[in-house]
Amino acid sequence: MGFVLILAAGCGGDASVGNLCSVDDDCGYGLQCFKPAEGIRPICTVGCADDPCESGTCITSEFGDVCTSACERSGDCPGDLLCQSTASGEKICWYEDEFLEPLPSGLLVENFKLVSDTNNDGALNPGESAVLQFYPTNVSTGNIEGVWAELVATDTTISVGNCKQPAYPNWLPCSAACSCEALASETR
Repeated sequence: MGFVLILAAGCGGDASVGNLCSVDDDCGYGLQCFKPAEGIRPICTVGCADDPCESGTCITSEFGDVCTSACERSGDCPGDLLCQSTASGEKICWYEDEFLEPLPSGLLVENFKLVSDTNNDGALNPGESAVLQFYPTNVSTGNIEGVWAELVATDTTISVGNCKQPAYPNWLPCSAACSCEALASETR
């Protein structure tokens, strides 16, 4: 259940895609230690324009199609890498890049609560409907404004029926895809 061009051969090392490196020999077989610019720490990667990534995700970047590692939130990525979103919504670690969208820094959604389910047994069983509440947390030192979310079912056996957002003193309806993007910014 789910919610929610560089080609070279390194040798000898065991660092995987997305790990920090100093030289090609630090990286696992088939990977290259890639440094996009002076002053930026390099990582192990390989081009993926012609062949799929053996590990990691193939992304289109300003350096071409490359393999990189996944992330869940800001802070998951090593060195100078940022947790970013691709055009298809995958969350990956990569350098600041015009082809990618940075995730909000300091915003975590680690907890959710099953508020109610059809038979009230506290579990989401096949065929049941449920009400879920998600709890974002601002772990940064500043304000995060204009936050909205979209709930996406990644399992084909799950469907998202409707979504609402609390806005004192009422609940505002969002789209069936659970996206509140269309709501006026002052109510999000």
